[in-house]
Amino acid sequence: MSGCVIAVDGGGSGTSAVLLRCGYPAAFAYCGPTNPNDTGEDRAAENIVSLCRELLLKAGESRPSAVYAGISGILGHEEHLSSRLRAEFSCPVLAVSDINNLFGFLPDDDDAAALVCGSGCVCFLRRGGELLRIGGWGYLVDGICGGGFAIGRSGLEAAFRAADGRGGPTGLSAAAEEYLGVPADGPAATRVIYAGGKPLVAGFAPYVIKTADSDAVARSVVAAAADGAAEMAAAAGKAAGSDVDCVCGGGLFREPLFRGCFVSSLEKRCPSVRPVFTGAPQLAGAAAAALRFAGQQVPDDLSENF
Repeated sequence: MSGCVIAVDGGGSGTSAVLLRCGYPAAFAYCGPTNPNDTGEDRAAENIVSLCRELLLKAGESRPSAVYAGISGILGHEEHLSSRLRAEFSCPVLAVSDINNLFGFLPDDDDAAALVCGSGCVCFLRRGGELLRIGGWGYLVDGICGGGFAIGRSGLEAAFRAADGRGGPTGLSAAAEEYLGVPADGPAATRVIYAGGKPLVAGFAPYVIKTADSDAVARSVVAAAADGAAEMAAAAGKAAGSDVDCVCGGGLFREPLFRGCFVSSLEKRCPSVRPVFTGAPQLAGAAAAALRFAGQQVPDDLSENF
């Protein structure tokens, strides 16, 4: 198969996409969240279709020869997105979990784990060509795990606990007031939070991480989330039964505190798991996976172009 290929990396906080020509990026495009559990199937599909159209326009192409979409929360929604993309572009389509974007950094036949820590957190172990899922059951179920929602929620909880006397003083109180626009000590704050829902709660995570530079309570929130992520990676290592690489992706791993806490916790929980930090955005892994899906060669220096 020849011609341009489109790769999409969709998350709970934002989505990026690239059009590849001769194995290299020719155009990039970005939009908001495309997790179908948050936006709904139809809205998520339309956003991705619009993103692909934008890429084709930028690159001066009429249609792609293949579209690969690695999207968070897509499990159970794959056929809906696939059929929508096939109808629009009349080409082969592969719609899968965004965890496959991380596996794109590795050779196809290696047993390995992949862990995403963005708004949410999920880990998969690839063993003998099959995928074992660990965590990532959604923000209503997973509790304290290595995702932005978990950090934001725990940070807001700490601010409220400080206000009502259950917890000690914390810089998260001032951070929450700055973020919410009202003091985190009464009905006004809860109205803002429940009106904003999941995106608003997850959006508080950067404030928690920033506050952690000088606040022990905030540091403990970040450390607990990192430990939750390490627990997932350790479970993958135990299931593998041998030394295994774990490719780590998602915005939280760009935060030194979270990353350091994760590495330290993983070493204690399961030293046979080797964390791998690619240094390239997850979209680069999606691009590699897209090229393989299209039957095209993956350039050795592909990641250097992102």
